[in-house]
Amino acid sequence: MLLQTILNRFGTAARALALALLAGCSTPPSPYSHVENWVVRQNAVPTYFATYDVIFVAPGAEPSATRRHGRVTAQTQPFGRGARVFAPVVRAASETEAVRETAEAIRFYLATYHPDGRPYVLVGAGESGARALAGALADLGTEVSPDDGLVVAYPPALPGAAAEAVAADARARVAAFLDRQRWKGWSKAAEAPPPEGASR
Repeated sequence: MLLQTILNRFGTAARALALALLAGCSTPPSPYSHVENWVVRQNAVPTYFATYDVIFVAPGAEPSATRRHGRVTAQTQPFGRGARVFAPVVRAASETEAVRETAEAIRFYLATYHPDGRPYVLVGAGESGARALAGALADLGTEVSPDDGLVVAYPPALPGAAAEAVAADARARVAAFLDRQRWKGWSKAAEAPPPEGASR
């Protein structure tokens, strides 16, 4: 009753004050802002040297961080020195949680590590990685697209020769993506009107 009286009497001013007080409130930071929630948060390949990024999703509960890191490093090795690798920790408590965590990790990567237009590849490891990645892509919707750099999403990364084939395909697709980006830049420059006073 008292609140209603205050709002009736000071309506606009009270609402403005409430909005001003709530404006400072923000959503909590992503769990992926903490380094312990990444198996690999940008491998040793420098940004200027890498031509693309690999987001590697491998849900599961490894007993030790060292073993988990070793497994991810071995599985992403076929992508070579030209790729920056990001591998979030995705706990496999349930498929729903794995999907939610995968989507959150991809959102954090895009907001924090992904310069506009930089090509990136999504790779799911095994059946659980493929399901988590497929669910996350459905959840993310238009947040990920070729317009922002998504080149391809691979359901399960396979061991041995198959992993080499996936990595070779990714490199070929990234090269084609970069060629298209260069072509777009060139064609936009060609379409631009000449500077004032210049002739074509």
